[in-house]
Amino acid sequence: MSLRRALFGLGVTAALLGLLEATLTVAALLGAPDLRPPLPAPRAEVWNPLCDATVGDGPKSLRICPRGDRTRDAVFLATPDRPRIVAVGESFVHGLRLPADQAWPAALQRQFGDGVEVLNWGVCGTSSDGLEDVARSAPRAGVSVALLAIGNNEYTMAPYREGVGGRWPLLTDDLLMLSSRAHIYGLLRSVLLRHLPPAGPQRAFSHPRQADLSRLHGRPPPGLNDHPEGVADAELTALVEQARALDERYYQRRLRRMITDLQAHGVRPVVLSLPSHLEGRPTLAGSTAGADLGWVRATTARAKAGDAAALAALLAEQPGNAFAWHAEGQRRARAGDRAGAAEAYRRAQDLDLLADGTPRIAALARAEAARAGAPFLDLEALGEAWLGDPTPWLDRIHVSAAGAEAVAAEVARGLRAHGLAPPPAPGG
Repeated sequence: MSLRRALFGLGVTAALLGLLEATLTVAALLGAPDLRPPLPAPRAEVWNPLCDATVGDGPKSLRICPRGDRTRDAVFLATPDRPRIVAVGESFVHGLRLPADQAWPAALQRQFGDGVEVLNWGVCGTSSDGLEDVARSAPRAGVSVALLAIGNNEYTMAPYREGVGGRWPLLTDDLLMLSSRAHIYGLLRSVLLRHLPPAGPQRAFSHPRQADLSRLHGRPPPGLNDHPEGVADAELTALVEQARALDERYYQRRLRRMITDLQAHGVRPVVLSLPSHLEGRPTLAGSTAGADLGWVRATTARAKAGDAAALAALLAEQPGNAFAWHAEGQRRARAGDRAGAAEAYRRAQDLDLLADGTPRIAALARAEAARAGAPFLDLEALGEAWLGDPTPWLDRIHVSAAGAEAVAAEVARGLRAHGLAPPPAPGG
């Protein structure tokens, strides 16, 4: 009798969890579509990154399947004739606006010479979600070491739905993760997605601030006419911070899966933090509940213009204001305090509601590498080393040819320190 009761209880629990998943899915589908354009291809349309490139009776060869100008066209042997290293990432790896031979993976190849093969598997306009399949292809390509340089697009490419998932994204995610453990949700989700019509883009947002959030996360951002001096009100600030927290959670999960999968197949993953142009001005600052928004915006404008008294007042009253910390970084740099300036600039990046890569992403990358016992290369430190020097940068996150050479030199040093690359030639 006790066994039958236990089985009955398990069945009821599984049914309730499945019902919860179905309810949340319906609630999301009946809302507006994903909030943030442009979005990567849906995960249902799995992209097989490797294509056959064998010519005639020649050796079996592969290539990254072309995706327009988002990938580098390179043909390589299916069975490597030397150790093979691949760099996996977004446009930072791809080398946006640089010729292929000036991107940092090509510069890394020059660092190693012919004894190692380095491949550029960077895909522009994607995020960790779109790169899992790329990383998963490394064992099939005979890769020895996979450089995971991922994280610049986590806040701008991840999809969100209006409704339950948009109003309370972290709570919804927790509930979905709980329900997924019943292994029932997959069937229910597939049935719902097959039979429920997709929400049309004309559907209104049930919460007016989510329409605001949607506009802000378009690229490039709008003129911020609704946000004088680039300061959002407390309600929009809270919405964006929830969305960012969910971005970070998903990034951490995906990076963990990539590392684990590579290790399970005998590929050595190496996790990289990404450099960023610390001196780049923030785009949108937040504000706290109860703040006099008019005062915050006016004081922010004065602080951005160099008013020291306004800066001091803003840091005291609104310590989460990204523009205040950016101005503080400028003040410290003028005083010759490079370390203090870098610290202030990093804080400004973390607080910028429309930042791309941030120090928080770098901290998650470091934590996941440590958790898995994988090497970690701190390229974020290059941002501090380059303070006051615009030559390594094309924009806030993409490096120039000179910056790519410096990145390659740093990666080469790190790989050699971990015994994952040959030492430099004598006199090299």
